[in-house]
Parts: sequence; C-alpha cells; structure tokens
Amino acid sequence: MSFTGTGGALFVKVLVIYLLSAITFMIYMPWGMCSLAKWYAENTKIGQAPVQFFGTGGSLFVQVLIVALLTMVTFYIYYPWGMVRMLKWHYENMRVGA
Repeated sequence: MSFTGTGGALFVKVLVIYLLSAITFMIYMPWGMCSLAKWYAENTKIGQAPVQFFGTGGSLFVQVLIVALLTMVTFYIYYPWGMVRMLKWHYENMRVGA
C-alpha cells in the first residue's frame, strides 16, 4: 500500500472545509467529510490498484441526521450502532481497482 498525499495539501483542504462548515453552521460538514475521503482515496494505492471513493455529501447528510436523532432519542444507547452504520456507509462507498 502506498500514500502520496502531502501535509500542505491536506492543510489547505481541511482549512477550507472548516471555514465553510463554520459559515454554514456545520451543514457543509458531510460534504467536507466526503471531500476528505475522496482526497485520501485519490492519494492511496493498494499494490498497483487505485482506491476510489464515490460517496456524496447528500447521502452522508442523511446518515448523520439519522444517527444523531437516534442517538439523542435513546440517550446515547444507539451510539455504537450509529458509528458502525457510519463506517459501513464509508466502506460501501469505496472501491479498490478500476
């Protein structure tokens, strides 16, 4: 496995995501998280196979909203299941190879 990303490129990307998230009262955060996941994937290769991420901010927003609501309603009992749901969403939106 190899990774070709640089700290400078990541710093700029994270700074923009934080600024946009702050301006939009965190509504932009799912789209920013997808942007980061795509950047990580684009800079990662497993052997010679590229990693691709194709999740969208809209579908992640729905997941975050469901997990947040269920976690609040159940007084955090749902939290572990919510985190697993988020991880599943992330990995279901990744592919290795062309």
